Order: sequence, then C-alpha cells, then structure tokens
Amino acid sequence: MSETTQFPVLAGVLIKLNEASSPVWTSKCDVWPHLEPDEFDLDELDAPSGCISAMGCYIDLLHRDNQQWAVPDKAAEDCKHMCSLLRVVPLRSCRVDLVIRRACITPELMGLGITAYFTSCGGSTPKPLLPFRLRWWHFQVRSVAIQR
Repeated sequence: MSETTQFPVLAGVLIKLNEASSPVWTSKCDVWPHLEPDEFDLDELDAPSGCISAMGCYIDLLHRDNQQWAVPDKAAEDCKHMCSLLRVVPLRSCRVDLVIRRACITPELMGLGITAYFTSCGGSTPKPLLPFRLRWWHFQVRSVAIQR
C-alpha cells in the first residue's frame, strides 16, 4: 500500500485493526503527508502559532458484527466512548474526528461505518505526534468494540 510507505506507522495499525481477533476491519485509508497552512486550523488543533506544517490520514472502519452499528445511535455511542478514552491523553496540535457514514458491507447489505480522520501539525514536521495519537486510538477502538 502506498499509504504505508508515506506513513509507516499506519501499516502496524492496519494490521492490528484487521486481525481476526479485532472487532473491526478496515475498508480503506489514505494519507496526506503534507497539508498547506491554509488546509488546517491552528485553533481546531489546539496548536501554538508556530505550527507551519501538518499531515493527516483517515481510516474507514466496519464492525465485524454487521448488526453492531445497524443504527446510528449505536455507532454514535461507540464514537462517544472512543472520544472519552482519547481525552485521557491530551495532546496539543492533534485532532481526531469520527464520522458515522453509510457503508456497503456486501453487495446485498448496506450498513454503517465510522471514518476516523487524524490531523497533526508541528513546526517543521508534524509526524512525531500523529503516530502516537494513531497508535493510542487503535487501542481505544479495539477496547470500545470488545467491551460492547
């Protein structure tokens, strides 16, 4: 995958999320290795004014149990729980957005998925923070889905 060569930590996260023991699987992802200053908002990232570089990525998640996110309220409940776990480790200059969306699970089955968007900014390079946040989020996804 070209995305993992641009952002190597993504490979490990995708492997873990797609393991047979994982309650979720990924359908697609993408990486934006360099965002221009007009493509990110310092306030939204709780970033100091010196941030001049940013990067981002997204991962589309589907639950292995097709009925787990059958209704938006259930997917929203899991997103809220993931957010509460992510807040335990506050990081400036990072942001995670979880978006519930319709998904084609199989050609015959429409359901819901969650797209996770990650953004991080920094001085000359935003990469040090985003890998940490992405790894932390991966563990939260697995723990939320396993607890349900």
